[in-house]
Amino acid sequence: MNGISLADTAINSGEPVEDSRVLPKMRGEALLQHVQNEFIGLETKYQLACGARTTRRFLDSAASTLMMRAAHRASTAYLEHYSNTHSFTHFSARVSTELYAWAHHQMLDFFNAEREQYTCVFTGTGSTAGFNRIARAFSQLRGDKGRAVVRYEASGYRYSYHVYELELDAKGRVAIVDWIDYYQGDRFSAEAGLALVMAMPSKPATRNLLDNTTISDRDAFQVGELFKAVRDQNRARFFQIYDDLDQALHREKVIARLNLQLALQARDKARTENALQNLRQVFPDDALQSLRLVEFYIPMRRYQDAIDALMLLEEDLGIADGALGSLKAMAALADGNTTDAETFAIQATDAEPTLEVAWWSLLRSRTAAEDFAGATEAMSRLEDDFGLTLDAQKLSRDRFLKVLVDKPEYLAWRSSRD
Repeated sequence: MNGISLADTAINSGEPVEDSRVLPKMRGEALLQHVQNEFIGLETKYQLACGARTTRRFLDSAASTLMMRAAHRASTAYLEHYSNTHSFTHFSARVSTELYAWAHHQMLDFFNAEREQYTCVFTGTGSTAGFNRIARAFSQLRGDKGRAVVRYEASGYRYSYHVYELELDAKGRVAIVDWIDYYQGDRFSAEAGLALVMAMPSKPATRNLLDNTTISDRDAFQVGELFKAVRDQNRARFFQIYDDLDQALHREKVIARLNLQLALQARDKARTENALQNLRQVFPDDALQSLRLVEFYIPMRRYQDAIDALMLLEEDLGIADGALGSLKAMAALADGNTTDAETFAIQATDAEPTLEVAWWSLLRSRTAAEDFAGATEAMSRLEDDFGLTLDAQKLSRDRFLKVLVDKPEYLAWRSSRD
């Protein structure tokens, strides 16, 4: 990228780096598309057994991330001045310190993260070191215990959350005590315990996983066979046993969750809907099941139930989350409640002003409410902060936003920016 020339200048002169001169003009999707092919090795080709040659598909970034060309050029130039950071006692240390700060700022700017609100932590190829550093910082404020909330994003505005419970051991090392997976709907320790029982499901161990520990030997045997079917990934056998179980066993929490898991794996729509309906009855007002239930409520057009589930999750996480706010706004909009939709969208942009989907939710909410002047405010942020171009052609392809194209507020806004 064009920032490397300035990095070279800083290395050669020892002058502080002006970040505004380094950042490319492009933002958002345009910037992502620019950098995604800038990694060494993507053009490598291999010959297949059939004789054809194909470009590699690199899928190992979690362990061995490919090097970016700009990073390679910058680090190679920097090696001539390699030294300790956080010091200005000699020229090499000063260059190292300046470039160390510059690298952090480049990452924050790339993700549109405000420097006053966010911190960049370099962890190498894994996340454990980063968690350790963060937890040590928290421990100074909270004693020997800490908590980290991590959001994961999938396609189609789908999110999952992990909450890691951390503590310092006697030697001052950070340890993950347990973690909660809000998409799977359970703690890691509980999942590990279930896996151990399923490996060899004795009747006593099987009973201990159930709320009703006084079930008959016959029922305990059947549940044990059910666990074996999960262990062996034999979905047909699982459903055969499940369908013959007493209804009271269907309401056991562990069985309700396994039934949903297997139904999703089988991509059986009818079974999945029945499993989600059962899950709702078995886990009333349980934040751990909120994400699963939202996927049930939305297709069923039960939008207020979806909003309630998302609010329950947000309360349980204990944070103001822009992604959840955006999802609530979209559900309220689908329910025809533009007032609540805008309220949720504003909460989302306030919680995470650098989250693109939050501004999209505000744009759609204000457009639906016919607040076209307010909609242009959201469009300004989307263009300025995320590198988008919301011209008439783009808006006309969106069935919710095409109404803006002929509005005086949009025309005046577009004219002022062209």
